[in-house]
Amino acid sequence: MGIMIKEHCALFGVTRQLNSVEMAVLGLFALQHRGEEASGVVSIFEKGPKFIKGIGKVSEVFHKNNILPLKDATSIIGHNRYSVTGANAIENIQPFIGTTLDGQFFGLAHNGNLTNINFLKEELLKKNVQLATTSDTELILQHIAVNEKKTFDEKIIDVISKLEGSFSLLILTNAKLYAIRDPKGMRPLSLAQKEEAFAFASESCAFDLIRFKYLRDVEPGEILSVDHKTGTLQKIYQFNEEIHAKCVFELIYFSRPDSVVFDHSVYEFRKKIGEIMAKHFPVPDADMVIPIPDSGVYGAIGYSHASGIPYEHANIRNHYVGRSFIQPSQEERQWVARLKHNPVSSVVKGKKIVIVDDSIVRGITSKNHIEILKHAGAKEIHLRVTSPPILNPCFYGIDFPTKEELIANNMTLKEMKTFIGVDSLEYLPLKTLSEIAPDSSFCQACFSGNYPIPIRQSLGKGALK
Repeated sequence: MGIMIKEHCALFGVTRQLNSVEMAVLGLFALQHRGEEASGVVSIFEKGPKFIKGIGKVSEVFHKNNILPLKDATSIIGHNRYSVTGANAIENIQPFIGTTLDGQFFGLAHNGNLTNINFLKEELLKKNVQLATTSDTELILQHIAVNEKKTFDEKIIDVISKLEGSFSLLILTNAKLYAIRDPKGMRPLSLAQKEEAFAFASESCAFDLIRFKYLRDVEPGEILSVDHKTGTLQKIYQFNEEIHAKCVFELIYFSRPDSVVFDHSVYEFRKKIGEIMAKHFPVPDADMVIPIPDSGVYGAIGYSHASGIPYEHANIRNHYVGRSFIQPSQEERQWVARLKHNPVSSVVKGKKIVIVDDSIVRGITSKNHIEILKHAGAKEIHLRVTSPPILNPCFYGIDFPTKEELIANNMTLKEMKTFIGVDSLEYLPLKTLSEIAPDSSFCQACFSGNYPIPIRQSLGKGALK
């Protein structure tokens, strides 16, 4: 079947809502930053499923006419896709649709990356199940479809017990909406309510847009269900693990700053790290602090507040260009990095600048950005990075899959400083990060190399060296 797709994506689901398809589209709009390649929604009616899927951003996939077949849907799940590996093919666009042995239709959407795919594939092959996609999500779908437990609740519990890796799931039948989070709690998933309706989303910012009240995170290992008819919210099972492994990169980079993720305000978390960087790594007599927008903005605000150095938004981002980190190819990332930023020359010319970014993965965006600032006349540039150096690949769904691609793994701090072209370069120490996001609760494998979930699949070049 080839390489399985790894995905870092967005989930949204709502039930007991008359205009559920409009709600889903709005929710996926709010979560667009988590995946720009494809989008889809599905609803399960008594006669079967109805869905909309397409390659492109939410605004390109959905429009007034094509959502009409779903206008009567009161429960729906949706998905924005960003694939880390694999083809951006229409058959890989979620949510997927399956049928149980007793003929029950269900839809499934997944955010994360399974690490025991070989075992899951072998189990399906023993049952002569043929796979139609290159997505590990289909493995979950097919295991539910062929499961012989009596009730759908039992099928889900049995299948989830076999999964390893990172996963948040939304599963929809014509009777219930299920929300599931892996026992380590690696990927985020939140719950909200508005009157008798419930919604689930990867981040709480989706609830603000549709005016639902954020209630809480789905707990690690928790399986929740909402009955479409009665509105009963029920915990049907929970897999308990003493040590969790929430992805700290969600707070550092991936999530929107107006979200609450893992019970943390993303904005306040990033601002606090900026304040810490100012205390640990000051730049005396600097004229200004500026961010690499948008991801470095909140760290730069914190650095400015703690240091007393004025904050200037002297670096303008073109918002019509996608996020360079999540563009699939290296060439695309290079062009996006050049297109997306432009400094205000009159502000930076002749000035000593502290520039703040949240992370450096490959170094291309940082290098190009520094070149642009120098061309604009900056006198000195001191780069402060509000995360530790990324030294290791992620096997749980974030896009730094091999050590060869990671600049911090291949260069010393001095070499990186020269390559990027700055007068000084400092990272947040891992020990300091652990003080605010303890490794007993958060996955820090990309920084530390300590992987909290076993990697059982074939990992390929660069894995765990």
